[in-house]
Amino acid sequence: GGAAASSAGPIVASLCYLAGNYPDAGFEEQWRAEGIIEEVDVAALAAIAPPDADLQVQIVASAAFAEERAVTTGSTEPFDQSGRLLLTAHGDDKKLEKGVTATARRQKQGILPLGEILQAGFRAYRLVPWRVEILEGGPTWAQGPMRHEWRKVEGNGDEGSWLVPARILPYNVPPPAPTPPNLVPAPLSVAVAIAATTATATAAAAAAAAGVVVGKPMSRTGKPCEYHHRGAPGSDA
Repeated sequence: GGAAASSAGPIVASLCYLAGNYPDAGFEEQWRAEGIIEEVDVAALAAIAPPDADLQVQIVASAAFAEERAVTTGSTEPFDQSGRLLLTAHGDDKKLEKGVTATARRQKQGILPLGEILQAGFRAYRLVPWRVEILEGGPTWAQGPMRHEWRKVEGNGDEGSWLVPARILPYNVPPPAPTPPNLVPAPLSVAVAIAATTATATAAAAAAAAGVVVGKPMSRTGKPCEYHHRGAPGSDA
């Protein structure tokens, strides 16, 4: 998972949890969640969900390694651009490995106190999610993997209600690009009518430019004929 801390508000985080073995076990679940995290008292947590013992050993050993470097060289540098300590000097990996082994031995003997673990930087957090999803499947699933999503009703707190789970596509695909209205193909009848109207308008414009009145028959002199109410054609005048 990842988190983005802000001094002005809560810490937003995400997590991913995998269970099963695909394809060996024939089934796998992938849980993902997003929300905010709340720090939990490590001492109180130990009674219901003992913290990861190996993680505690790694953190204590890492803190001891950084402290030893500072004492030996006067600085814990070098760091990368994210502020993480780099193992660059010859023998750094061996020193860290030795520290991990010694710390694990102390923990097994029961002489690794909680105060030292906390001082090294070990913390426990609880995720309060606003979105959860599961992707599950296996090689025997004819329809492929299934993906469901839960979302909390906006504005609700920790104990707020959740929307009905929704089934979504197992893999994200880009939505089709909308076609502009002027590029939508017109039916054949509409296209013919448009072409005929365009041709008539073009002919009318050409005739007007030549001084010809469109829609009236022409006499031998080139002037348009007039029709009287009696229906008889007019003279050539």
